[in-house]
Amino acid sequence: MADKTEVPTSAEQKDYVTVRMNHVNSANVDLIFSDAIAIQHTDSEFTITFSQIQQPLIFEESDYEGLDTVEAKVMARIVLTPKRMGEFIQSLSTNWKIFEARMKKIRAELEAAKAKAEEEARGK
Repeated sequence: MADKTEVPTSAEQKDYVTVRMNHVNSANVDLIFSDAIAIQHTDSEFTITFSQIQQPLIFEESDYEGLDTVEAKVMARIVLTPKRMGEFIQSLSTNWKIFEARMKKIRAELEAAKAKAEEEARGK
């Protein structure tokens, strides 16, 4: 997938050019599932920690007694500069809006198909 990324033309210039970045997926990079995210920051960086919560086995109500902490296995930690964090937030926001619009359209199509099927079933 190619992205447009601003890259300085030289160390002395403040002008920027747009170049394409070709993301090359390595065979040894696994997709991971994360159900817990923690974000910490300093003045110079943001650290995003992605974890998987290790759910305890609960067989009965009494198993909850004394349970005040669950383990969360850290799967990845990403460090971003404030500028990149701002770009990340903007990208997430844009993609979330696209996702919501697509889901709204799909839900509307499903509801219309369901209503049509119910109407046809009543007519038979």
